[in-house]
Amino acid sequence: MISGIKILHMNKFYITPEEKIALELRHKQCWDVKESDRIKAVLLRSEGWTIPMIAQALRIHEATVTRHINDYHNGKLNIASGGSTSMLNEAQTSKLLSHFILKNNEIIRAMLFV
Repeated sequence: MISGIKILHMNKFYITPEEKIALELRHKQCWDVKESDRIKAVLLRSEGWTIPMIAQALRIHEATVTRHINDYHNGKLNIASGGSTSMLNEAQTSKLLSHFILKNNEIIRAMLFV
């Protein structure tokens, strides 16, 4: 068993019901299309879909589906996988976020009042 995954055959794998629920919830809350596709690839594969079927349904390359499945096996899609460590301190992060919010508001205003 690899992090809750039981490999049944060379081409199939099984995720626990708890993992499936966690992935379904994560998918429901996900706003990033690429992350959403990674989660869907894992869920569909665990439901017996083939790599070509998943690739066609998600409109991505078969190699990409395989990479998503392998990433999950390696813990990269794990809920607790985290992300990269910030290179900014709190003050820099706050300033950057303020800048993005200000610019975003300016863009929205310009779009609305053109």
